[in-house]
Amino acid sequence: MKIVRNKCLIWTRVSSQEQLENGSLNTQLTLCTEYARSLGFCVIEHESAYESAKAENKKFKQMMKKLTDRKNKFDALIVLSASRFSRYLPLASNTLMELKKVGIYIHIVRGRMTSENDKGVMDIFQEFLRANQENHERKEITITSRMAKLKQGVSASKPPLGYITSNNRGKLDDNNILLPSIQLCPKNAPLIKKAFKLILQKRTLTEVTAEINSFGLNINRKYLGELLRKPIYCGKLVDKTLMDKGIPFVMGRHEKLISISEFDKVQKLLSKKALKRKKKTNEEEIPLNGLLRCDTCQKNLTGYLTKGIPYYKCNHGCKLNIPGKKVHRVNDNLLSSLQLDTTFIKDIINLIEIKYKEKYSEAIQKQKIKRKELDKLDSRLENLLLSKLDGEIDNSTYKKIKNDTESNIIILQDELNDIKVPEAQLIHQKIINLIKNPNTLYNRLSVYDKKPFLKTIAIDGLTYNKKDNKFNNIKINRMYKLHP
Repeated sequence: MKIVRNKCLIWTRVSSQEQLENGSLNTQLTLCTEYARSLGFCVIEHESAYESAKAENKKFKQMMKKLTDRKNKFDALIVLSASRFSRYLPLASNTLMELKKVGIYIHIVRGRMTSENDKGVMDIFQEFLRANQENHERKEITITSRMAKLKQGVSASKPPLGYITSNNRGKLDDNNILLPSIQLCPKNAPLIKKAFKLILQKRTLTEVTAEINSFGLNINRKYLGELLRKPIYCGKLVDKTLMDKGIPFVMGRHEKLISISEFDKVQKLLSKKALKRKKKTNEEEIPLNGLLRCDTCQKNLTGYLTKGIPYYKCNHGCKLNIPGKKVHRVNDNLLSSLQLDTTFIKDIINLIEIKYKEKYSEAIQKQKIKRKELDKLDSRLENLLLSKLDGEIDNSTYKKIKNDTESNIIILQDELNDIKVPEAQLIHQKIINLIKNPNTLYNRLSVYDKKPFLKTIAIDGLTYNKKDNKFNNIKINRMYKLHP
C-alpha cells in the first residue's frame, strides 16, 4: 500500500488542572506541528482534551470518529508520546491496528516512531506497554496513599455539599498524624443538617427540598436524596479502597453533622418512602408491561390495573384489551415449553466457574491461610509434648504454652468457620437446574429482575395473538429450543 502524507490530525491531552495551567497542551501542539511539517504533511488539524487516558472517554471517542470519517481523508494521527494517546493497553493496541487497516498511521513524536512499518509498530507497542505499566504503578501508589489517609480517619475524596476542603489539608498534628482534610461549610452545612432533621420529622423529600431551597441552596430532590444517604455526614468514611480490603468503613476525624443513630433512622425513613414509590409502579401485577406487542398493529400494549385486576390494552386504535391473568398463563406455558440446548452446558459451566472464582477467590485464599496456621499450631502442640517428654521444659511451662496454643486454635477455628464458601459442584448443579427450568427461575426472580430475564429469552419481545391465545413469531435465545 502506498503511504500518503497529506493530511494529519494532531491529538493533545492533559489529565490534570496543573498540566492545563502549565501550558502542556500548547507545548504538545507546537512539538507535534513541527514534527508533522518535517514529514511533509500539508494539512494539519488539531483536537485536544482534558480527560484521563485510562479508558475510551468522550473527547477521545469524538476525535476517533473525526479521524476515521472517510469524508475527512486523514492519513495519520500524531501524538507527542504514547501516554498522551492512551494508558490503557487493550484500547491503544486495538486502535493502532484498526487504524492501520484503513490506511491511517500513528506517529509518536518522542522517539520518532511510526506504524508505517513493522519495526515501528513493535516500537509503538512497547511504548503502549510502558505507558500501561506506568499507569498501573501510579494506581498502586494512589491506592497506598489513599489507604494511609483513610486509616488515619482522613477523607481521601472530594468533600460533599456541606463540607469544604480544610486549610489544614496535608498537614500533621503534634503526634505526626494527618489533620482532617475537610471542614464544615459555614453556608451550606446548616442547611444539610436541617434537611436531616426535617426527614426525622417524617417530612417528605419533596417538602424538605422545597424548604431548604427557600434558603438559597438550589438543588433537586434526587440529588438531595443521594446526599442524605452519604455516611460521611455521621462521621463514617466509606471508600472502595477500604471495601476491596474487606473494611466496610472507618470513623473519620472530621466534624460530623448528625449522630450515627440519627443517620440510621433517616436511612430507614428514606427506604420506606422509596418502597412506597416503587409500589405505585404496579410492576408485580403487570410484569409483561413494555414487552408485549399487539398482533394487529405491532405496537406495544400498555399494562394497567382496574380494581387491582391487571389488563393489557392497545392504545393505537385496535381496541385490544386482554386480562392480565390470561396473558400471564401463556407466558408461563411458553417458559415451561423451553428446553435448554445441551451444547451450551459446557459454556455455562465455564461462565459459572469464572463467576464463582471472582466471588469466592478471596474467601478461598483466606481459608487456605487459616488452615495453614492451624496446621502449624497442631504441629506446635505435638512438638511441645515431645519437649516435655524429653525433659526440655517443665510441666508448668508445658501447661501454659499448651493452654495459649489451644486458645489460639479455637479462635482460628471460629474464624475459619465464619468464612463461608459453598462447594463449587453444588453451585454448578443448582444454577444448571434453574437454567434448565426457566419457568421456575422466572418465578423465583424479584419483580424488577423478571423483565430483563424475559428480554434475554424472547429477544424481540412478545407479540400476542388474542384469537389463538398465543405468542406469534417468537425469536428465542439460541440457548433454548421450543419443546412441542
